[in-house]
Amino acid sequence: MMLTRDTLENVKFRCIEFKNGEVIFEDNLLEMDLFRLGSRIKKGFFFAISHYISENEAKSVNPQPLGLFRSITTSRFVRYILISASIILKHDISGRLSRLVYKFLPEVGSHKK
Repeated sequence: MMLTRDTLENVKFRCIEFKNGEVIFEDNLLEMDLFRLGSRIKKGFFFAISHYISENEAKSVNPQPLGLFRSITTSRFVRYILISASIILKHDISGRLSRLVYKFLPEVGSHKK
């Protein structure tokens, strides 16, 4: 993520840990701050990268546009609502939803040509 100096001066890096052990990490809170500041956030796969499965095996991911599902789930507004709800309810809703969806529907959000 690239941020301008002005943006860095207006955000506070922090995380929230609740008494129940749940944690809202700094990346989610940064995303909320950027939304509040009206900062532009562009998401997608911009570089080719290899994700190593084992020492000798890798899966390559090339630059591609986001699929419809990922476009919705990574929308600034949807993320803001989910993170705000997570703070109010003291549970990481967005993280749990993400893990649940990708566990049962691994092909969701992948870009198909």
